Amino acid sequence: MDLPLLRVSRPVSACARCRNAKIRCDGRLPACSACERAGKAAACSSATDSFAKGKERSYVASLELRAEKLQRQIAQAKAQNASGLHSHPSANDRLLARLKRPSQITEASDVDELVSDFGYLVLNATSTGYNGFDKEMSFARLVMSMATIKELAASDPLDLPTREYTVALVQVCVNGVFSLYPILTETSIYGSIESVYQHGGTYSSPNDIWNVRLVVAIGLLCKSATRDDTNYHLAVRHAGIALEQAEAVLQPGITSTTQAILLLFIYSIFDPVHFSPWYLLSTAVRVWLDIGLHQEPAHMKRLPHVVQNHRRLFLCLYSLDRYITFSYVRLLSFTDDSADVDLPESLASLGFREEGQRKEDSFILLARFRQPESLYYQRLFGSRREVLHESWYNRPQDIIALKTAYHDLTLNSTEAHKYILGLDLHYLTILLLRPLENQVALDAYGIHLLFDASISYGQTLRWLLQRNEFVICCTSLELLRATRVARQLLMILHDHSSPVFEDVAPRQPSGLLADHFPTITKRSQSQSISAVIDFCTDMKNALNTLHRRFGGQSNDHKIVEELATYLSIFKTRQQQTNREIRTGYDSMAQRYDSDSWQTYSGPSYHSST
Repeated sequence: MDLPLLRVSRPVSACARCRNAKIRCDGRLPACSACERAGKAAACSSATDSFAKGKERSYVASLELRAEKLQRQIAQAKAQNASGLHSHPSANDRLLARLKRPSQITEASDVDELVSDFGYLVLNATSTGYNGFDKEMSFARLVMSMATIKELAASDPLDLPTREYTVALVQVCVNGVFSLYPILTETSIYGSIESVYQHGGTYSSPNDIWNVRLVVAIGLLCKSATRDDTNYHLAVRHAGIALEQAEAVLQPGITSTTQAILLLFIYSIFDPVHFSPWYLLSTAVRVWLDIGLHQEPAHMKRLPHVVQNHRRLFLCLYSLDRYITFSYVRLLSFTDDSADVDLPESLASLGFREEGQRKEDSFILLARFRQPESLYYQRLFGSRREVLHESWYNRPQDIIALKTAYHDLTLNSTEAHKYILGLDLHYLTILLLRPLENQVALDAYGIHLLFDASISYGQTLRWLLQRNEFVICCTSLELLRATRVARQLLMILHDHSSPVFEDVAPRQPSGLLADHFPTITKRSQSQSISAVIDFCTDMKNALNTLHRRFGGQSNDHKIVEELATYLSIFKTRQQQTNREIRTGYDSMAQRYDSDSWQTYSGPSYHSST
């Protein structure tokens, strides 16, 4: 192909012949006009690219040379792709080559993997695909890879139980789980059951299979007593079959995805061995926020059924997020100010049956009580880092407001509702008093408040475990809470036992109004000892029960052993107190200071917390 005739408006340098002849060179390419007229076109320096020493290369010639280099690189790349060889290392390979130590290489690889995962999550929370990576990565695979702790073992296909038994399991879930967190309505559950059981499930959708299998699995876990019984193993198999529909159910940008993840979250708090509840709920919250459903658009109010589902799912997400955040003592996923969704007056407005008055009370009461809990928790953990280390005198007003909200909500409620909300009340009181365990100093009055809250928590947990009516209140998350509460009281008994067993009630801190501080329970010495014995007994039994169902860390079993040790000590002291009432002692505190039991080293985990 002939080179096109190119000409610049002003040549950078004259050709050699024009320069020697001292004539004007027009810079025409591939040869200037003077050289062409003289028949010396082949010798023109514009064609040979020979320039005077020190002169700048022609702009057009530079572009031609650059084009030739690019053509050679393209040819080399085509040859490498054909042979499957890569002569040039990638940028990541060059980076790893510069890192000499193995630790540097591992750290760089971990950072790259972490950043890439965050990129996928941000991309796919609202989009519909992965721009060319659909075969290698999907939203469902990303969610399951983050939330899976232990892969579910592959098993043979498992048929659904009889329809009658499935309905019975559904009722267990409705009464014990969905009464507090109605992720699925009874109408939708029975609609999925109808689709799955009719015509061999020919007309059932992936969401129907997902819902029925997980509801059956959750119902079996509610009936399970240990991780080795038949119900547990059947539940794991049903959950594995449900996960086969993950690719079709977990789709980005869809409201039903949040519902499906929340249902799997409920399963995970009963089976923390295989799934991480924290990552599942965090993903559900992220999807919900990215879609923008934490706000209630004006156009949505024109569609009553859409408003019903939206408010119901949001309140479930809100309550569950606060539940797991309080249990792990972490920051809230989203603040109350960032959300703008109306709280329904009753579940009847959300499409529930009128005969579900008990469920209506449970769900609405719990959602309303989560609001003041969230407010005071966020004030402590979400405002400033210094707040955690401030004196506890700034927090009793929050405790009083929390108790006031509790009494207002449970004024006309049933006994079960009082225990359900009371469990949260006592646990939040302990967190507000001593959020960082032994890092916040308490005086005698604060020690009594913490002691009262711990005793009340143990009594409430015992009542719920005995009734076993609301099984959602006794999950692996409650195991975390109970462990924290037991650890707190053991530290109080070891470090500050004297104020607890004083006959005289501690004075309220001076300089502040009396109504700004909660009242404490006045107990005699023998009553305080009995309260400690009851607490150790209740918490030891509760932790053993929860450990059998959900497992636990080695440190948790040490707490059970410490509870047994203190139980034995205080039973002995109770016998001595009954025989020797104030014999030679001015107070019970002097007895504990003088007796040999104070030589006991205390909880083995005390120094590490």
